[in-house]
Amino acid sequence: GGGVPMVKVGNPAFVCREKRLENQKNFLASRKVRHDAALEEFQRAVDVLSEECQQEVEAATTRVKKDLEAKVVESNAILEPLEPPPLPERPEGEEPLVLDETTLLDELHDLP
Repeated sequence: GGGVPMVKVGNPAFVCREKRLENQKNFLASRKVRHDAALEEFQRAVDVLSEECQQEVEAATTRVKKDLEAKVVESNAILEPLEPPPLPERPEGEEPLVLDETTLLDELHDLP
């Protein structure tokens, strides 16, 4: 005992089982076709969304760059009056002025 019973081809249960397996095979094939189609549609939707996001990021980046440029111009206009006057030109051959911390501290001590 315990083995698989032999089913004769003419047996109605065998025919019913074959028909059920055939239906199952057709259903699974149909489901795969629908799944593949849905997957393609999903991928197209992801591609469209990705393109839209890329365009939005590029537009936002352009806006930020323009805003930043405008703010730099505005900041420079506000800060320019606060800039110290340029140093006078040194005659040729004269050593360039070196401003280090020690020189600046000495100058601070010399102030009244």
